[in-house]
Amino acid sequence: QQISKSANRKSQIANGKRRMANGESQTPQHATRNTEHASRFTFHVSRFTFHVSRFTFHALRLTLPFSVLVLPYLLFSLKTSGHLLPNTYHAKAVIDFRPDLAFLSLAARYLVLDNPLLLPFYVLGLGILFRRARLLSLWSAGLPLVYAFLHAVLYQHGRYLIPLIPCNALIGVVGLVEARRYVPRLRTLTPTLSLGGRGSILPSLTGRGRGRVGLALICLLVVAGTAWRLPTMAGLYAWNVDNVNQMHVALGHWVAENTPPDALLALNDIGAITYISERPVVDLAGLVTPEVVPLLRAPDRDARLADFMAAQGVQYVIIFPNWFPGLAARSDVLEPVHQVTLERNTIAGGQTMVVYEAHWRK
Repeated sequence: QQISKSANRKSQIANGKRRMANGESQTPQHATRNTEHASRFTFHVSRFTFHVSRFTFHALRLTLPFSVLVLPYLLFSLKTSGHLLPNTYHAKAVIDFRPDLAFLSLAARYLVLDNPLLLPFYVLGLGILFRRARLLSLWSAGLPLVYAFLHAVLYQHGRYLIPLIPCNALIGVVGLVEARRYVPRLRTLTPTLSLGGRGSILPSLTGRGRGRVGLALICLLVVAGTAWRLPTMAGLYAWNVDNVNQMHVALGHWVAENTPPDALLALNDIGAITYISERPVVDLAGLVTPEVVPLLRAPDRDARLADFMAAQGVQYVIIFPNWFPGLAARSDVLEPVHQVTLERNTIAGGQTMVVYEAHWRK
């Protein structure tokens, strides 16, 4: 028997070698196993390819509209300033991996003041929309964080966060609508406050009536939460306009009447003064004069600015002395010829703005 088994085994081995030499599989079992492995490998490759394609599709769906809107802006900045981002970014942003906690504190204060009644519902809506509309939640919560790492300054009533006001209101309304799901539980706990039924403070309401009450409640919270600040903000806005008229607009007219038409000005606030006077300017904040931006980061900033203005041939310097104390102290080259002081400053960068006539040393 042992001799027979050995002969059979040798015969199988010989047949297997012959099949392999002829390009055949060893046994039907081996062929089936190899087919299964190949099929499984093909399945995993197809699944991986599907997930990659799906991810690519969703990425393009999200980024393509954004790119179509933003790409012209980036190309314009690259053409005009040599950078993808505009001069305003380079002049005002300082990237630091330590967030500005004072900025975040002030941003939170503005969030509360925008609509304190919707604030709890804003927090609820933020969590809900993070699952359903993630970009909206990231925009609302992420923009202040980005500004904090850029160490931006919240000028004039937090103007850089103003685009978030309608977004945050929408998130708050979503949270308020979703909070109505908890109303049945509240009814079981406090039946006297339920909308209808025995012991209620309101008459029994139909489904349509409850919907109207809910809509009225939403409108009341949105309007009341915003309107309570309107009288204060209206008065503050009036003072802001008065400050700009009394200082910047008045200085623009003074420059137009008291300087040559081609006089080169250097200013730290270029808006109304430049518009009204129609004079060429050097922007000491770097917004329209990008050459100034590196000088603003230098430890001897004011000395470098003085040298730069002398090289450019600046004839008049109009600044807040508290912004540039080193320049204001240069009585050897800057002669004060006019100034405006606000009685109640609510918006300007300083109480007093001074016009200096420049006498640079040759």
